[in-house]
Amino acid sequence: MKVVFRVDANTEIGTGHLMRCLALASALRQRGVVVQMISRENKIGATMSIPHGDISLMQLPAHPTGVTWDKLWENDAQDTINALGSDKVDWLVVDHYGLDARWETRVRKKVGRILVIDDLANRPHDCDLLVDQNPGAEYLERYKRWVSPSCRIFLGPQYAFLREEFRPYASQNRLRTGRADRFLISMGGADLENVTKKAIQATRLAAPDAKVQVIVGYSNPHQADLKVLCAQDSSYHYVQGTSEMARLMKDADMAIGAGGITTWERCFMGLPAIVVTLADNQERSVRAAAEGGAIVDAGWFHTLTVENLAKQISVLRSDSDKRRVMSERAIAMVPQDHHWAMDVLADHLQHWETYAVA
Repeated sequence: MKVVFRVDANTEIGTGHLMRCLALASALRQRGVVVQMISRENKIGATMSIPHGDISLMQLPAHPTGVTWDKLWENDAQDTINALGSDKVDWLVVDHYGLDARWETRVRKKVGRILVIDDLANRPHDCDLLVDQNPGAEYLERYKRWVSPSCRIFLGPQYAFLREEFRPYASQNRLRTGRADRFLISMGGADLENVTKKAIQATRLAAPDAKVQVIVGYSNPHQADLKVLCAQDSSYHYVQGTSEMARLMKDADMAIGAGGITTWERCFMGLPAIVVTLADNQERSVRAAAEGGAIVDAGWFHTLTVENLAKQISVLRSDSDKRRVMSERAIAMVPQDHHWAMDVLADHLQHWETYAVA
């Protein structure tokens, strides 16, 4: 069986799409499935984010700058078809906001079936399976207008794209109680607006005695400045990317972070968090997690001040009861103790006909 992923990662869009694809790709590789990724060339070098040597990467030529995807999709479809070659491809997994049913229909002739990973519900798809890891029953209805009646829709945080490193913690007690002396700051792979710097400054104001892990992604353009900033205080530990995010989350008492896939990672780990929205596609998941009592919504990055963030940190740190309740509600939002989401998705890809009969 062969599964190919069409996904991009770069400084502008970050690495979230790639990381959730890698979670599913890793589960498939453990089952002996041949996995390949197709990505556009970019400044950060996508290979830095692909730790598995048995997952091959084919890079397509860079698109011309300043041209919208509405005009690029045909070229992208043809480039993808060429990259697929003559080998049989059982599934094509598409995680890309710039691609829609036009692209999928064009490429479908080269693949068996198509899985789309989405969280916008704003464009038509020609796919067999659609997965949106964000909560919201209303989105099931919204997707029905964008896909055929035969398309299966998997919706909700129970399908969160958690990487294998998180699995060992499914059966462990992840509740946070007591003091909050260990902080984790992580604003995703890119953080163009350097919200990480604001989080460091706010933490120094609100919790000068805390120990702080600062995770900085490989595509973050502010790496050098942040490294210098952390070096000014021995309580701050600068981490350049990591393959141990689950362990770092386990060791933390509370977090300051961005929306996106890490929202559900933190929830799974029961880690109380103050979350900043960095992009439109993060807004719904942040709002849902806040309404569920799992996080504190710090709002959009462009309205956030260091002083306001420091106040939120101080309030949450001083309220151990609130942090315990947040931890409980966070864990309840991403229930994977019995059915690991990546196993469920991998099973459906491998045994599609069996599930269709069922």
